[in-house]
Amino acid sequence: MRLAISLAHKSVPLPSNFRVGAVLVDQELNEIIATGYTLELPGNTHAEQCCLLKLAAAHNVSEETVGKKLPDKAVIYTTMEPCGKRVSGNMSCVERILQTRKAGTGAGGVQTVYVGVTEPEKFVGENTVLIPLANTAPPGPTSQFLTNAPTLIPKKQVISLNLLEVHSLTTLSVSSTPNRLNLASLTPRDDASRGWL
Repeated sequence: MRLAISLAHKSVPLPSNFRVGAVLVDQELNEIIATGYTLELPGNTHAEQCCLLKLAAAHNVSEETVGKKLPDKAVIYTTMEPCGKRVSGNMSCVERILQTRKAGTGAGGVQTVYVGVTEPEKFVGENTVLIPLANTAPPGPTSQFLTNAPTLIPKKQVISLNLLEVHSLTTLSVSSTPNRLNLASLTPRDDASRGWL
């Protein structure tokens, strides 16, 4: 997560976007597969999108089939909850992550997403990212706790949805409806000289 935070600082501060960093990791080998940050690549690119585009380019495959190049235990560490909707009409980062799981035979896809903070409602309103991620993930218990990013949010918590490992530094509560999350209100740091992190 510390690397993702440092990548977020590379993003150009603009009033039209959040500064986000993301790191795609092979959890089994503990190796970085790709990194990305907001607007790193041409166009209105998001951090998670940049990770996947860079991996696709490195393997000379399309973004739609890049999931075939991912290990079974691929995870993304991202400083902000992946977008569930894009004002631009581009594919959301949630859709991109889910697409890695549908790339065909041998596609492990991204199975776990570590989230630093939830997305504020500044651009698209309430972001319901964790719901589609939770509803499509394969079975698997939550067994790990994210312990190394104490500077973001004072309270750390991990929840198990019995379908996806959702690791967050925000306060989460599980609603009475299975596989749905209620994300507690969170105000990210707003620093005019550095933008949103």
